[in-house]
Amino acid sequence: MHAGQQPNETYPYVRKERLRPDTSSQPLLNNPCLTDEFADAIFCDTTLSIEVRVQDIIDRLSWEEKVDIVGDQMQPNIPSLGLNNYSWWNEASTGVATSDSDDTPTTKFAFPITTGMSFNRSLWHTTGTHIGREARALMNDGKLFSTFWAPVVNLAREPRWGRNIEVPSEDPYQSSQYAVEFVTGFQEAPEDPDHVQASACCKHFIANEMEDTTEVAQHNDRNHVDSAVSQQDLMDS
Repeated sequence: MHAGQQPNETYPYVRKERLRPDTSSQPLLNNPCLTDEFADAIFCDTTLSIEVRVQDIIDRLSWEEKVDIVGDQMQPNIPSLGLNNYSWWNEASTGVATSDSDDTPTTKFAFPITTGMSFNRSLWHTTGTHIGREARALMNDGKLFSTFWAPVVNLAREPRWGRNIEVPSEDPYQSSQYAVEFVTGFQEAPEDPDHVQASACCKHFIANEMEDTTEVAQHNDRNHVDSAVSQQDLMDS
């Protein structure tokens, strides 16, 4: 796929009408402020400050709901806010990874470690744009939610780390520039900058040079390992 090519030129399932950044076309998302029950709620009043609206949300939540919404994957319905369930997890570093339907294949791009070697900001931006475009198409078609975990910005400092292919570089500055371009392209719809095309969530920021080991070495994985990072390395990262 070349830089000037539009997704729907190659992938017929990405029909033009599915690419509109129109929030009303997202069947898996709901806006409680558009309902009679919550239309007059404080948190729906855009004339009020963010602080006041957020406090109203907090005051409405039960303890059980507060616990439910701090997860990182599937969030259940939140009745006190009129919100339907929502999945925060979908991968998109090299293309949209999952879908509820097998009949909607997505484009797979080069691994970030190779794309990063191009030192080409426009390439990084265009890659993000096309991945975000397909994400929006699937969102509009009711197959995905709007949050995607990408890009990975941990540094490629440890050659034995099995996920080096997911990151753009060992250099902090280059990695930051990659993240800026990818996220900007992913989230901004060129024809409608007033809407978010899809939401990118950067991940694995620092000191994630280990995933797991063999089954013999139990609890020797990224959730248990002691990452002793020097102050110098921490500042450089």
